[in-house]
Amino acid sequence: MIQVTQAGAADLDQLSEVIAEAFLDLPPSAWLIGDVQTRRQIFPSYFRLYLEHALANGIIHTTAEKTAVALWLPVTTSPAAGLPGYHTRLTAITWPWTERFLAFDAALDRHHPTGVPHHYLAILAVHPSQHGNGIGTALLGAHHRTLDQASAPAYLEASSPRNRDLYLPRGYTDLGAPIQLPNGIFAGTHDQVSAVRRFARAELGDHPALDEAVLVASELATNAITHSASGHDGGMFMVHLTAISADHVAILVTDQGGHGEPRAQHAGPDAESGRGLDIVTTIASLFIPFGDDTMRTIVAVVSPNGGSAERPGRLTLRLASQLTAVYLRSAARARSLSPGLGGSAQLFPMIRQLRRAASPSPARPAAQGARTARDQRGIR
Repeated sequence: MIQVTQAGAADLDQLSEVIAEAFLDLPPSAWLIGDVQTRRQIFPSYFRLYLEHALANGIIHTTAEKTAVALWLPVTTSPAAGLPGYHTRLTAITWPWTERFLAFDAALDRHHPTGVPHHYLAILAVHPSQHGNGIGTALLGAHHRTLDQASAPAYLEASSPRNRDLYLPRGYTDLGAPIQLPNGIFAGTHDQVSAVRRFARAELGDHPALDEAVLVASELATNAITHSASGHDGGMFMVHLTAISADHVAILVTDQGGHGEPRAQHAGPDAESGRGLDIVTTIASLFIPFGDDTMRTIVAVVSPNGGSAERPGRLTLRLASQLTAVYLRSAARARSLSPGLGGSAQLFPMIRQLRRAASPSPARPAAQGARTARDQRGIR
């Protein structure tokens, strides 16, 4: 019989290693960090953030051998305290992939149920060496009994179709469409420009410089398709957007290179093309091309008032340069763009309905400003 116990502070290091190993090869993990060895180094410290918060604000179930773990967080209408210094610690642990982790947080947060108290299964992990022994089922059952006694629903995000299928017989059903994690990789065809615009809007939300960033991203995408090898058969390009201040957004587009350095051309009034980079340099506070004829990145920084705004200070310039260098290193490791670079991944939101007293099930996310489990704990 599998003995389920409650974990304590002394167990966190061991359990963080268990989670890291269990989650190492899942599609969302590859989306966060493409290189498996880098994931192996970073994940234990990253998942310790989850464990620390669950220890303070939820319940951690494990086994006597500490080979599996379940993290449950009660979600109420009153926000709990977040994990102190979460953003600083996350950056220290995950840099230069921090923006991916923050995008992951945001994607899950947008789909989390609001309006009805429930329990959130943030993590269920079983060490790969223990798969098939019924340990995950035992951990689920231990807390499901508590939920049934309290007539409380549960919510989780399954990390793969296979994991989704494992939860279905245990009382969970789908809650809406899968959560698609944005990958920022596009085929080098002109119909992808509209996809870039949608991607930019999804990435930046209500940032004050959203309109300027969308315009610049679409023009740089068009430039990559038209004037680089990304526009050849089978070509691809990458787009990355990040808010580097309350007023400034950095847009980075990496293509597969071409002859000559990208530069603005002042087209005549009757010209039907050639204005793309001219528009970008007019709007952007900063425009810098990097790379060579095999791979290059253009970084542009925009603000709500376009080129008429005060140019970003030294801190913004330094951050933009750092982002570009990081992005180039990441691209250079692949050396050629492919659908696998950066990964694509889905998560499957699932709800376990009440087992006793009838009560409304958690609604799909609706009201802006609603507090969810990630808001409350300051992580994921």
